[in-house]
Amino acid sequence: MDGVILHPARPRWEDGLPRDPVTGDVYFSHRDPLGERRHTFLGHGGLDALLDRLRTPVVGEIGWGSGVSCLLTLARFLERDGAGPLHYVAFEHRPWQVGDLERLWSRWPALGVVARALLAAYPPPLAGFHRRELFGGRVRMIWAWGEAGEMLDRWPPGSGVDLWYLDGFSPRHDPQSWRDELLHAIAARSAPGARLVTYSAAGKVRRALEAAGFVVRKVPGHAGKRESLVAELISPPSRSRPITQPWFIRPPAEAAHEALVVGAGVAGAWSAHLLARSGWTVQVVEAASRPAMGASGNPRGLIMPRPLSPRAGVHDRLPFTAVAEALSAYASLGWRGSGLLLCWAGRAARETLGLGSWVDEAAASRLAGVPVAGAHIHWPLGGDLDPRRWIDALLETVPLRVAWRSPVGRLERIDGGWLVRGVDGRPLAAAPVVVLACAHAARRLVPHLPLDRVRGQLALLPADSRSAALRLPLCGRAGYLTPAHGGWHVLGASFEPGRHETRLDGEVHARLLAAWPRLMPGAGRPGAGLRGRVAMRAVTPDRLPLVGPVHDAAGYRHAYGDLHRGRDPRRYPAGRYLPGLYVLSGLGAHGLSLAPWGAATLVEILNGWPAGVSAIDLAAVHPARFLIRALRRGADLQSTIPAPMEESGACEGPLR
Repeated sequence: MDGVILHPARPRWEDGLPRDPVTGDVYFSHRDPLGERRHTFLGHGGLDALLDRLRTPVVGEIGWGSGVSCLLTLARFLERDGAGPLHYVAFEHRPWQVGDLERLWSRWPALGVVARALLAAYPPPLAGFHRRELFGGRVRMIWAWGEAGEMLDRWPPGSGVDLWYLDGFSPRHDPQSWRDELLHAIAARSAPGARLVTYSAAGKVRRALEAAGFVVRKVPGHAGKRESLVAELISPPSRSRPITQPWFIRPPAEAAHEALVVGAGVAGAWSAHLLARSGWTVQVVEAASRPAMGASGNPRGLIMPRPLSPRAGVHDRLPFTAVAEALSAYASLGWRGSGLLLCWAGRAARETLGLGSWVDEAAASRLAGVPVAGAHIHWPLGGDLDPRRWIDALLETVPLRVAWRSPVGRLERIDGGWLVRGVDGRPLAAAPVVVLACAHAARRLVPHLPLDRVRGQLALLPADSRSAALRLPLCGRAGYLTPAHGGWHVLGASFEPGRHETRLDGEVHARLLAAWPRLMPGAGRPGAGLRGRVAMRAVTPDRLPLVGPVHDAAGYRHAYGDLHRGRDPRRYPAGRYLPGLYVLSGLGAHGLSLAPWGAATLVEILNGWPAGVSAIDLAAVHPARFLIRALRRGADLQSTIPAPMEESGACEGPLR
């Protein structure tokens, strides 16, 4: 289901209030919508007591629908001084459209602050998990678009849900939302003592909840509704979901909230920023004299999707979801995208998952402000930005320390933490947790990480009176062209595996210049001077990033060496990791788009928070995936697997 555009809900409006045309049921009582929700979900759910008791409460809703319960819950939370964050996980298989939400929520101006924040962060109707941070990180929304049972099955284990709102339509109209399997899945994803609240008082619902391990009682309903149900989880269901990939299971949350981030590029800046915002003590060490000196330091970078065919797999769709999260993340810092034009040809290129629009040559030219050739996909949500400016903002808007001119030479495991030494052997810093966000240099520190370098060169071209009119980036198979900033266009970029030269190459420059007229017909100056930038991108063999805990390669080989024999995965132990060591690297040419998603995923793992990504996505970026693939093939990895690490004591030489 991941990546499928869902059919949106299309409520039928009666006297300004919605009714579902599919089931014929109401979304809420039309007599007193807010009073009904406050009474049933917030009141009987014990929301105030939950917020008093827990530092980071988790609220889940099956049937997010019109979002009214979420509006009220967030408003109540923000009235308090709780530390947070509040995690709100919303499951819905027919998401409302933004216009309908605006129409409904405008009835309640007192909730306008929360409504505007939710609308600004609202994800596209793309099946899967969509994570957003609101109110400076005090609220974490996770929208799970898709059938609730399927999404629960794909939701990685983490901190369980403390309070459930079971807000489907009545069992008579929507039996799918009340089946036994779904209620067992809810119980399996619940924290001990979790509470569940529902309008329905039907005997079938009560018996199914009891079978799932809940103790159920009836409580007074609101207004014309006589009774509702409140259930508390006393014992989890016996039919817990088996772990089918123990080698990819998340490690326990880190107890010590103190981290050292290696690297101050886009990956390191987002990691440090989000960790510090979640209450961690963070130090950054960077080899250069200022941030973004590697591939992150290009004068302009793009946040853009990839045009997909309907048959695209999860590896293609994961970056698409990450782009949507990146757009929201940069917008929270104040960035506003101009949109962009994708000028790929062919039917497959037209598949933008319903989030872009196919425009003819005349419309594309009007949008661009200059003549362009042929039809294009207009993607209104993306655009270009100056990475250096936003990396500075990430590092400056949270409390953290940065040590410049501090290249890391090796890591040593000592006293239950990590000691980081410089290339000259002197100690640089120590911390219980280390995040390697230093591009391909991470492989020098941990040799079994499958990272390589790919050379990239871009050209800087002076704008003329014609090209200066370009209003948004043009992107094609031959490259991309940004609008002029400070009188210069950026034209890029080459992708050259196997080359490591850092000087500008005249032949590459000429090839880039040849792409200009294909993006903007009639433009281009073949004799333009050699001015540009070269940087090395970190890539992996499958071109997806490395995100997560660093595995103990020897421990993996010992535990999973017979995977090729096809044994039942449930017979294997959980993956063994190098304690306190994590990586975010291999972002390739899509660092601006992938870094916010990857850093947020790391922060979830480190804090033990509810996952905002699917188990499929976590497996797709797991640092151990290449080793697991080799073990499945029965490959002999004896010569490439490092020796096991000791739990304490200094390692001689680089980490092995």
